[in-house]
Amino acid sequence: MRALTKDIKWLVTRLGPAATKALELAVRRAMSATHVEVTTEHLLRALLDLPDSDLSVSMEAARIGRVDVAARLDAALGRLKGRHDGKPKFSEALCLLLEDASKLTTEPVRTGHLVAALLADPTLSPAGCAGLFAALPRQPLYLLTSKLEDRGEVGRAPAAPVAPAAPAAPAASPPAERSAEPAPKAR
Repeated sequence: MRALTKDIKWLVTRLGPAATKALELAVRRAMSATHVEVTTEHLLRALLDLPDSDLSVSMEAARIGRVDVAARLDAALGRLKGRHDGKPKFSEALCLLLEDASKLTTEPVRTGHLVAALLADPTLSPAGCAGLFAALPRQPLYLLTSKLEDRGEVGRAPAAPVAPAAPAAPAASPPAERSAEPAPKAR
């Protein structure tokens, strides 16, 4: 594997608002699972929880199901070692992903840059999760699709976590309200 050449703190400061939020979510997920490291899979799973990110918008355009990808990432994360007390460290692959994404732009790093870096080097996902995004375009320009992320906004869309679940039964529609006046007759 390549050697990390940048300071991780510098790489984190390069992240845009959505990418920063995703990294924070990834660290929280790793800590709650008592994992030793924050991995690329933690970050990818966190990106799915941001419905207004470049990744989510690109996946929707490519008709890639967020729930299916979340289930695969959850399975990969479930195989990681747990029982770690303390803060997890960033894995080497995650640091390299952040470094590669930062090389794609002079602007703040967006979630589309993170995905483009992963697609350019699938080995940065030790669990092989890069293949889940095979239908996405390879060029960063075509992955920068979120209008909210363009404006530096994050969290505007409801950030309900994507959880794999059984298909829900259709909800019963509420009874139609009756109007006090009869409808006019058509002539």
